[in-house]
Amino acid sequence: AGTPEFAGFGNVGWWDDPILLKEVRAIYEVAEARLSHPFIRPADTLVIHDPWSFAHTAARRIPLAGFAFGDQPPIGLDPFAARGMDGMLEGLYHSGLIFDEAIVSELATIDLTPYRLIIFGTTPVLDEAQRGVIERRLATAGRHLVSTGYTGWANREAVSAEFATQLSRIPTFGGNTDNPTSYLTLDGASETQTLETPQHVPYYQIGDEQIIGRWADGRASAAVRSSDFATWWTFALAPIAPAMLRALGRRAGCHVINDRDDATMMGDGLIMVHTLDGGPRRLVLPGGKTVSITLKPRSSTVLDAQTGTVLLA
Repeated sequence: AGTPEFAGFGNVGWWDDPILLKEVRAIYEVAEARLSHPFIRPADTLVIHDPWSFAHTAARRIPLAGFAFGDQPPIGLDPFAARGMDGMLEGLYHSGLIFDEAIVSELATIDLTPYRLIIFGTTPVLDEAQRGVIERRLATAGRHLVSTGYTGWANREAVSAEFATQLSRIPTFGGNTDNPTSYLTLDGASETQTLETPQHVPYYQIGDEQIIGRWADGRASAAVRSSDFATWWTFALAPIAPAMLRALGRRAGCHVINDRDDATMMGDGLIMVHTLDGGPRRLVLPGGKTVSITLKPRSSTVLDAQTGTVLLA
């Protein structure tokens, strides 16, 4: 459906079914009702991307032959950027955190007041002006900032781990390893990620009490440093497990709607929960109200974010 082959056959397709058309009507009515309300998404997490990051990292075109729709292609030559984009975003959608996204060029002008947690997903190159904006506008007011992969390793003139050290003040280095497996632990959450071997990886030299992850060879793969102004976290591999991202969010004081790994999204005053397993859930609305609800397996539910009223199920 939607292909030129169908264009000449009128109103046909898999959606032309009474049950599906009834669901389409219900979705339309909910969407239409929201037109009279202001758009609301009280995000307190912000993810930063650089659209030019692909020009700075090694990547290769992935042939589509043999891949089924919905499959994740192999990571390829750059296993760090893919985790900082698709991998981490998927984890965030399943974390229960409410997040916005922005590109690095917007940091000088956007309102940063709502954000408690700011994650740098794909920003390997940061020039001096951008670093100044981060220092003055982001790394203040007790915020938590998260550096992932090779964030800030270049300044448009050179590449060095020292540039990453200057950004987070966490001593950063790079080296080869034949066993690039990272083990993270934070507040009861854990995550293990393994890359293809061998790999050049970032690692950190800091006190044991500030280390929250290690490579298999014992070198630190994740660390944290707090100051009077902000807390910096740095991860050699972007965390992608929903539980790990929830733990980060809670450390930063972020709101968590759903502490289960369902896909949970909020926008336009609506909360959408997509669950595979279903079962009882306790949802904490942005205003503090708690909603207890039992979800059907393999279902989608839409609730009013202020009242908790179920609008679609």
